[in-house]
Formats: sequence, structure tokens, C-alpha cells
Amino acid sequence: MKNIIYSILACLALFAQALKAQDPVFSLPAGLQVTAGETFEVKMSVDSDLTPHNVLAYSFAFSYNASLLEIKDLQYDPKLQNFSNVNNTLQAGKLTLTGASSSKAEGSGTLVTITFEAKAGGTAPLNFITGECILNEGLPNASYLNGSISIANKPLITLTPNTAFLARGQTLQCNVSGNGTAPYSWGVTNPEVASVSASGLITALGHGTTKVFVEDAAGLRDESDGLIKVTALSLSLPVDLQEWQGWELDIPVNATGFDLLNVVSGQLTLTYRTDVLQFVGAETSGTILENSSLSAGEVKGGQLNLAFASTSPLTESSGSLVVLRFKVLPGATASTTLNFSNVLFNEAIEAFTINGSFSPRILPILSISPPAATMVAGDTLIFTASNGHEPYTWSTSDERVARVNEDGRLIAYEGGVTDLTVSDAVGAITSLKNIKVSDMLVYFPSDTLEKINSLTLTPCRINAVPLARPAVSSIEGEISVANTNIKLLDIFTEGSLTEGWQKIITRISEQRIKFYLAGATPFSRQGAAFYVSMELMEGFKEYDRSDILFHNLLINEGTPIPMLINGSLEGKLFTNRDKTIHLGESTGELFVSESEEGTISKWQKRKRIPGQIMQWIDLNFTSRQISDIPDAIGEWEYNVLIDGASVKVANITVIPVPDSPVSLRAEPKNQDSGSFCKEIRLYPNPTKGSLELDLKQEYQQIVITIINISGQSIAEHHFNHQSVVRFELSGPAGVYFMAINAENRKTVIKVIKNQ
Repeated sequence: MKNIIYSILACLALFAQALKAQDPVFSLPAGLQVTAGETFEVKMSVDSDLTPHNVLAYSFAFSYNASLLEIKDLQYDPKLQNFSNVNNTLQAGKLTLTGASSSKAEGSGTLVTITFEAKAGGTAPLNFITGECILNEGLPNASYLNGSISIANKPLITLTPNTAFLARGQTLQCNVSGNGTAPYSWGVTNPEVASVSASGLITALGHGTTKVFVEDAAGLRDESDGLIKVTALSLSLPVDLQEWQGWELDIPVNATGFDLLNVVSGQLTLTYRTDVLQFVGAETSGTILENSSLSAGEVKGGQLNLAFASTSPLTESSGSLVVLRFKVLPGATASTTLNFSNVLFNEAIEAFTINGSFSPRILPILSISPPAATMVAGDTLIFTASNGHEPYTWSTSDERVARVNEDGRLIAYEGGVTDLTVSDAVGAITSLKNIKVSDMLVYFPSDTLEKINSLTLTPCRINAVPLARPAVSSIEGEISVANTNIKLLDIFTEGSLTEGWQKIITRISEQRIKFYLAGATPFSRQGAAFYVSMELMEGFKEYDRSDILFHNLLINEGTPIPMLINGSLEGKLFTNRDKTIHLGESTGELFVSESEEGTISKWQKRKRIPGQIMQWIDLNFTSRQISDIPDAIGEWEYNVLIDGASVKVANITVIPVPDSPVSLRAEPKNQDSGSFCKEIRLYPNPTKGSLELDLKQEYQQIVITIINISGQSIAEHHFNHQSVVRFELSGPAGVYFMAINAENRKTVIKVIKNQ
């Protein structure tokens, strides 16, 4: 029995020792809920009595989220008051606690109280760093329970914008955001500077600063941490300014409020693109600064600095502070802003500024028509400009050579080269370069019909030399023909303007000669300068053609300057039955010579137009003798087909009936057509289109009818009270007739138009 009792006592002792040795558990609170901005306590505690464990020293460490939590304070429980306690918070997000004592810690529950501030919303874990947690020198062992804190976002309202710079009279709408409770109440700290409406609209009232605040129904308040500045002074520049390239423009610096703050000095800087605008000057007349001294200067980089000073305060409430003049650079294409900076008055007062902007207006690209010109002294040519803004202004670079009037009519005066320039109302400009003006025409006839298998003399004609130019005393150059069946023989001066002159001829080939003519009897009048002798050889047939060409022609070693017009000839078979008749008349008897044997299958006729081969018109005749009435003006060929071979019978030239409105023949018997024709002067002839008719005296009524080679009237020009008339010969190149009726004095002149 005694043994049983001893055994029970031994078990009880062992059980008591086991209870004494149970490991303590240290913990941090879990599930704690706080609000951002709130300060709260976190208690680290132990779940069992520390007395049996003889704890004489400790070290605890745990981590936390430093972006969410901030340690504000730390208090030790009386259980640890006898310990030399040390806390370490130097490392953000980590708290280390250490302590030692000569008497053991006793009791359970709270050991340390840490005061935190919740900085922002979120979940913040509190985790023991077990590797750094120890009791005594390792015993007893302990367990550690981590904690966590749930941080709710703090109710917040935010006012925006919270800063501004306003001019007196301006408004600014403020807004409130966040999770506040409506309705909201608005207010300002300085009601003399600005007011705010129930909807948050700020109105600037006076010079100074103020803050704006807003409060919700729950008393949550946000007061701007910035200032609303209000100034009585404002400056502005126009926006969307435009001006033409190359022009100058005035830009006003508009101002208000300068009667309120005793302004006596000021400065500002204006920046802009220097590849668009160039500063010209500043104008103060009629502006707020009219009685002030002003300095203005453009510095490198597109900065314009202005400064002013006045002996008395400025008194005008509004207007132009100053007017700045700029030039728009001719090549400017880009836009530019006009930006204020460094604006200060009385060395301390700021001004509200509104920047401006400018875009150059691109000048139009002008066009001149015709796009090129070659003229002879005395010629008149009308030019037109397009694509620009009227009115146009015309000029020439050398008025000795040619002059132009306000309508674009260019008159050539003497040989040389000039440029024709036109500008429009906005400054666009263009030029027609190198208009060559010759002193007179030197030309071979065009489309002359020459007898085949013959020798011919072709005149080289020259127009009158202008009065200001020297008379012709020498001519040299080369002449060629383009057909190898024509042989150039010589140059003859007999009966020409160069009769009696020295002549040197050098043959280059059968179709080209070089010549030199010089004499002691200079001339200035028009006429045949000389004649070129040619042989139309057997190979040159009817309808064959050849150009007659000038090369390197020089008069008097360079002056006067000739315009050279090459000529042409065409082979023609003449007959002894050729004649000229009036329109409507019969050809008379046309017969086939008895020497032409064979059977006639038909007669044919066709118009002859130099340079063209017209279609034959069949006639319903097979006899050897016929008559016909041509139905149009011009030259007609009559052929027969004998045994299939074409044989020419006659060339018939048809001219208008006398006294008809388009008569090409003589005037009525009581009019002296021949003398009238000698009195007048048509120039140039041949022409490229522009014609001038000098009637030598003024006529009240002048009618000029243009007739083509087919006898059709294609144009009619009427003039009143003029002695010299100018007009254009329209239509393709070719032969035309000009019927002139000046108060019943009539004549007809043949005109040749070249390409």
C-alpha cells in the first residue's frame, strides 16, 4: 500500500513539472480594423504566466508595412518595468525590442503597447521575425502568432484646381471630388479678392490673394493648400493674326487695369519664330505708354524685350499698351505663337497674360501669258496676269528696249533684251525673263511658188531701221536651202538697198554660201536688201518644197539687231493658159493641146494651198475643151486624165469681185486705192500674230476685215478716231488678206502669218 502511495506522488510530481515547463505563446492582434489617418494601439502579449520560466532577458522583432503604418509611440507593461528595455525603430518597417533584468518577469497578458498611425488604406501584416526572437539564452522555447491590420480609406474630398492666377473680372470653376456627402458649402478666406458661388464658381474681384475651401454635409473639409492670385493688370495679344508674306503688320499689346495700381514702370518679353517675323519697331503714339520712355530690342533667338518708365502713374484703364510693328519674312510659311514671359510692373506686380498667334498668308504664284515672247521694234503685245489679286502692276527692266503700260501692253522700241515683271495688289511678283527685241525684220518670203526647171531670184527683205539705231552699212552671214535639188548660185545687189556695195561670196556647198556685203551708202529704209540667185534643178518637181535659211547673220557687227524669219518656196508648173479672174466669173475656155494625144477620161480641179496637197474634185467632162466657174477665192489647178496620166491644163487665180466688202482688187474708180496702199504701213509682215497699221492720219471710222486663203471672212475689227491701230491676227500660220476701209478709202494687203 505504501508503495502505491509513493507511485501516485511521483506521478503527481512529474505532472506538475510538465505543467511548469509549458512553452509560452507570444502574439500580435489579428483582424484589427482602423481608418486611414487614425492613431491606434497594437498590444504584443503572452498567453501564459512567465514566472515558471525564469525569464531574465528577452529579444523580440517583427515587421510591418512602413507605407501603411508609422510608429508614433511605444509603452512597456509594468511586467517589464524592472528590465532595461531598449527599442530600435531605425529600420523602416521593422521593430526590435530587447531587455534584461536581475529579477524574472512574472505574469501573462500585455507586454508592450505600440501606437501606430494608419497612413493609407490597405492590409498591413504584423509578422514576428522568429529568428530574432529569443528568451534568456534560448530557453524556454516560445511560439509566435502573427497579426494583421485592415486599414480603411479615410473619407476625403478634394478641391480642384487649388491654385490659379486670374485677372480681375475673370471666373474660374472649381470642382470637388472624393467620397464626401452633399450638399457642399464653398467659401474664400479673403472675400475682397474673390467670391465663390454655391456651385464653386470663383469670380476675381480685386488685386491680392485668397484661399478657397469646401465642406461637405458631414463636416469633411478641404481647403486649398495653394493660393488664388488675382491681379488688376492684364495683357493680351490678338490670336489668328494673318498678313501677306513680305508685308508689315502692327500687333497691339492690349491692356486693362492700369489705372488702379499706380504703375510707373514695367517690363515684358515676347517670343516668336524669327523665320516668320522680324521686329521693325514699337509705336507709343495713341497708346497707354504715349508719355512714357520705352526701350525695345530684338535679341537672338526670337525674343523681344520691352521696358518702360513713366514720371507719373499710368491712368488709362484699358487700351493698347504699345503697338509692335513686324515684317512678315518673304519666305515665311509656318505659323508662330506670340508668347509673353517675364512680365512685371513696378518690379513686383504680375499681370495676367493671354498669348497670341500669327500665320503668314502665302502669296499666290502669278502666271504671265503668253509665257514667252520675241518681238521687233514697233511690235505691241498684250500680256495678261492670272492667279493673283488685281490690280496688277507691270514694269520692264530696260525701258529703252520696251515699255509696258498698266494694262500689260508691251511696246518694243529697240533691239535688246528686257525682263517683264508683274506684281499684284498683295505683293506677289513674277517675271518673264529675257524677252528678246529685235530692231527690224530680215526675212525671205514664205510659200512663194517658183517655176520648176528655172533660175529664180528670191529677195531678202528688211524692214526700216528704228530712228535711234544706226543705218545698215554691212551685212554678213550664211544662207542655205534644205533641198538638194536646189543649187545656190550667187547674191545680186542690183536694184536692192545694197546696190553698189562690195560683195564677197564663199561657197560652202551646193546648198550653202557665206557672204559679206559692205558699202559707203548706208540705209535705214525698208526694202529688198539683196537677192539670192538659185537654180531649181530637174529633180525639183512641182509641189516639192524647200526652206531658205539664215545662219549667223550679223548687221554692222551687232547693231541694229535683226529678227530673222526663214522663208520657203514651192515648185510650180506654170502654163501659158494661167489667168486671174474674179469670183463668180468663168475660167473661159480651157483646152487640151493637140500635142497631148490620147483619150480623156475626166477633168479635175483642186485648190492650191502652199504646203498642202488638196484632194482633186472630179468634173463631169471628157471633152478636150471646157469652161468652169470656181466657187471660192484662191488659186485653182485644172488637170485632165489622158490614158490614166495627169496633165496640167491651167492655173486659175480667183480674187474677190471689185467693190465688195472683202475686195482684194482695186478701189472704185473715184478712189485712189494704189495711193492709199502706198500711204499706209502694216508692220510686221510676216507676223507671228500682232499687227500694227499706221494710216498716217486720223480717220473717224476704220473697218478691217481679215480674210483667209479660202476667201472666208474670219474676223472684223472696228476703230474710231485713230491713226494707228493694233490688233491680233488669229488663226493658224498661213496666208491672209486684210481688207481696209477707212472712211471709204479702201485697199487690200496680203499678210503672212508664221508659226
